[in-house]
Amino acid sequence: MHPLHRHILNLAERRHVIGGLTLLGLFYFGPCLPRGVTVLVFLGVACMAVTTHADSIKVAVVASGSFLVAMVFLWLKGWKSLSGVVLTLGQAAEEASVMMVLATLIFGTVSWIRRLLSTERAKLDKVLEACNLYVWIGATFAFLYTVVERSNHQAFHHSRFMPTASTTSTANEWRNDVQQMLYYSFVTQTTLGFGDILPATHIARVLTITQAVIGQFYVAVVLTYILNLWIHDLGSRIEKKGEHFDTKNDPHERD
Repeated sequence: MHPLHRHILNLAERRHVIGGLTLLGLFYFGPCLPRGVTVLVFLGVACMAVTTHADSIKVAVVASGSFLVAMVFLWLKGWKSLSGVVLTLGQAAEEASVMMVLATLIFGTVSWIRRLLSTERAKLDKVLEACNLYVWIGATFAFLYTVVERSNHQAFHHSRFMPTASTTSTANEWRNDVQQMLYYSFVTQTTLGFGDILPATHIARVLTITQAVIGQFYVAVVLTYILNLWIHDLGSRIEKKGEHFDTKNDPHERD
C-alpha cells in the first residue's frame, strides 16, 4: 500500500476517534459548559466528521446557509422564538446556531449512511465510522427534540420539574436545555425508556417512535453489515498471510 494512502486512512481513523471522544465528553461534561459552547463544539465535530466523506464546500454551504435562513426567519418574526418569546440578538444567534447544527447533522447523516451502504470492503476506519454514526444519529434527534421543545414548551414532560399536582414544566425550566434532550435521545435510541422524560405532543411522540425504530434498524442492518465486511476482510488478510508463510517454508516451492 502506498505510504500516502496509509496516512489518509490513519487520518480518517484519528478523526473518528477524536470526534467520538468529543461527543462522549459532551454527554458526560456538557452540563458544566455554557449552552452556546456546547452548540459550537457540536458544530465543530459535525463539520469535521462530514468533511471526511462529503464535499467541504457543500458542508460550508449547508451550515452557513441554514444559519442565515434561521436569522432571516427570526428577523421577519420580529426577533421572536418559535414559541413567541422575544429574543435578544445573542439569543437569536443561539437559536440560529441550533438550526445550523441540526441542518449539518441531517445532511451528514444522509450522505454518511449512503456511503456506508455502498461500501464493499471495511477496515478499522469503517468500523469506527459506523460506530460514530450511531452516536451521530442520537445527536441529530437530540437537536430535533430541542427545536420541537423550543416551539412548544409543553412538548415534553419531565418528572424532575413536576410538582406533585403539576403535569407540565415551565418555559424557564426547559428552554434551551440541549443536554436534557441529548439524554432523552439516547434513552430513546437504546429503547431503555426510563420514563423520567415523556413526549406529550403528537410530533414529539412521532419523533420518539421514529428514533427507536431507526436505532434498532441501524444496529441490526448497517452496523452488522460493516462488521461482517470487516471480519471478512480480516479473514482474507490472515488467509493470504498463511499462504505466503507456507510458500516461503515449502522446499518444493523454493526449488
